[in-house]
Amino acid sequence: MMRVPRDGAGAPRGEKRAAQVARAIEGEARSRGWPTGELLGSEASLMERYQVSRAILREAVRLVEHNQLATMRRGPNGGLILRAPEVGPAATAAAVYLEYAGTTVDNLLEARLVLEPIAAGLAARRIDDDGFTRVRELLGLEAGPGWQALPGAGADKLHLLIAELSGNPALVLLIQILASLTAYYVSGVRGGSTVPESVRAASLAAHSAMADAVISGDASLAERRVTRHLAGLGEWLGSQGAHRFSSGPVPAADAAAGKMAEAVARDIRLDIAEEGWNVGVVIGSEAELVGRHQVSRAVLREAVRILEHHSVARMRRGPGGGLVVAEPQPMASIEAMALYLDRQRIDVAALRTVLAAVQLACVGTVAARAGEPGVRAALLDARAVVSPQTPEHDLEAQSSVLHRRICELSGNPVLVLFFDIMTAVWSRHSMAAGPEPNPALSRPVMHAHDKIVEALLNRDAPLARHRLSRHLDAMTDWWH
Repeated sequence: MMRVPRDGAGAPRGEKRAAQVARAIEGEARSRGWPTGELLGSEASLMERYQVSRAILREAVRLVEHNQLATMRRGPNGGLILRAPEVGPAATAAAVYLEYAGTTVDNLLEARLVLEPIAAGLAARRIDDDGFTRVRELLGLEAGPGWQALPGAGADKLHLLIAELSGNPALVLLIQILASLTAYYVSGVRGGSTVPESVRAASLAAHSAMADAVISGDASLAERRVTRHLAGLGEWLGSQGAHRFSSGPVPAADAAAGKMAEAVARDIRLDIAEEGWNVGVVIGSEAELVGRHQVSRAVLREAVRILEHHSVARMRRGPGGGLVVAEPQPMASIEAMALYLDRQRIDVAALRTVLAAVQLACVGTVAARAGEPGVRAALLDARAVVSPQTPEHDLEAQSSVLHRRICELSGNPVLVLFFDIMTAVWSRHSMAAGPEPNPALSRPVMHAHDKIVEALLNRDAPLARHRLSRHLDAMTDWWH
């Protein structure tokens, strides 16, 4: 029997009982090594193991299924079965959060320009005969009459394939999010889904040049051509007046999930987005929502649990109650994406590549703003977090405060979210890799932070990047 902690005892404060059970199921799956296809237990045995009612367990299972961790198989010999990892729902939740956070086209393209050249360079170095064939086949499909029917992110399909060929699962995940958001911007420009022939021809030419560089194994050329293509995409979006998200739904990466509760949760989320995300507004009572979406009370309640899990809405009981629009928070999607990468067995080198790229991309903006009083104070406050008195078990978390603050001060919510995802994966990896950092490390961390902040306050971006890069190399050794 496994007791699930209540109300914050080993779980985030305020976390619902079903979410606590879902977290416990995740922990058990991790302890078993994520064996795809393995039976975790029947419904009855899971109720006994976690000491919960059938209703609570079923809500927990819906959350587990929503995060693509496992699926409940009904009938004889049924039960909760671990499944192969997917990331669609978490990526969609991230897109919803970034829309709410006011992400701009410039934010999006800055993130793409950080990550996609790295992916292209890695793909060029790693490509084999199978990759060669896949790239050539995709180019042929893109040039054909059915190019609009290509699955995935349409015009970004080659970008996604290059990310896959990089061999870095973090790049695959983050570029998938970026491609989804780009498709959303493109759908909002004048003309809707109709792409002018001249624009399509330019895109095909750019894709062909990118593909040739990757296939030939010329990493430097591949990086340059991807950069040039993305810069051109940015200019076109700007010329079309696409500066912020258009009205309308974020593309639903989980649209094919097929589960009734997930479909209802998605429809409610899209309704909220279309109405302008009015936080605190009641969008309907339970009875009204049951009628509006033509589902049972049980299905609606499962859908509400999914919405609450991602901080999209919450159910308020009592007179005047109903489903209330909430302020989206990224933590559920951050944890889901960290879980996905954990299950992909991402290695330290892949993590470090992305984590460093995201942070280094923020340095120039922060150095340029260093003369602003608020920026200076924020950097000095973050630098002071680590001291000789920092407890050993807090050292890794506290040392990341300055790093996150640099990302925040860049003003790009996409890079901040990506930093949080990578940091969550890093923490999981560190905990599994061995003992906690030695408390004596507080002094070298303090010294490194002092030097990084000094360079930023002097507006010396190249020196700040140099010092931050060396510090990240050292952190990889310290924590692993």
